[in-house]
Amino acid sequence: MKKLTVQIVIHIAAWLCFLLLPILFYPRPREVDYNFFVDHFLTPLVLISNLYIIAFYYLNTYLFLPRLFDRKRFVFYTVLILGLLVIYGFLGRIYHGIFGYAVQTQAAAFTRPPSPRVRPLVNAANIAVFLMVFVFSTGIRVINQWL
Repeated sequence: MKKLTVQIVIHIAAWLCFLLLPILFYPRPREVDYNFFVDHFLTPLVLISNLYIIAFYYLNTYLFLPRLFDRKRFVFYTVLILGLLVIYGFLGRIYHGIFGYAVQTQAAAFTRPPSPRVRPLVNAANIAVFLMVFVFSTGIRVINQWL
């Protein structure tokens, strides 16, 4: 029981550290803006993206690897991971395609509308985050099997 509690606390701490990393590296305005955090990090897209990556970690570690990879279903496992990678890479486009830009925070509703700039087809940052979580989940699972 104590080991399980420690593992849960470690997972919560690790996810908090991982999900707070963008706050450290995201450029902030020079003037003090108390709505900055809410406007940029508590948007529905960011929350959906974070939930997707957390779900992927646990699904890959506890479901996909034991049921597909360990049973030598490499092709199906590879297709599944690539499919999830493509979905996560296009998540921003999918989100804005479904909801448009109408879903905004209260503070953003009073600012100018978004510029009509051409967005990249795939979000490279999402691809990097997905691959990092994939490497960690797969690596941790394989190391635990060896020990």
